[in-house]
Amino acid sequence: PYKPLPAYLKGTYREELITRIQTEEEQNNLMPLMSEIKNQPVLIMTGRYDDICVPEELNYVFNKISSQQKRMKIIDYAGHEPFTGQPTEFFNEIKNFVQ
Repeated sequence: PYKPLPAYLKGTYREELITRIQTEEEQNNLMPLMSEIKNQPVLIMTGRYDDICVPEELNYVFNKISSQQKRMKIIDYAGHEPFTGQPTEFFNEIKNFVQ
């Protein structure tokens, strides 16, 4: 679901919202399955200013993945669709990951 949490929020309020999101994700049926991703390469990307799936939320998911072949990239100056905001950096990251 859409979670309008701006990436630029600061302070205690931000920490409280992030904790609430993490709690929701733990209750989601897919979160326990993240640890079962063990031998597959995984690339997770988001924009620094993604207000739908904020970097802190993706970092939480990233840490649940068991695979040693994982990488997370946060693209500066981009939002939820970094392939439109920073297309060169986005596609270079994919190329580097695939190689």
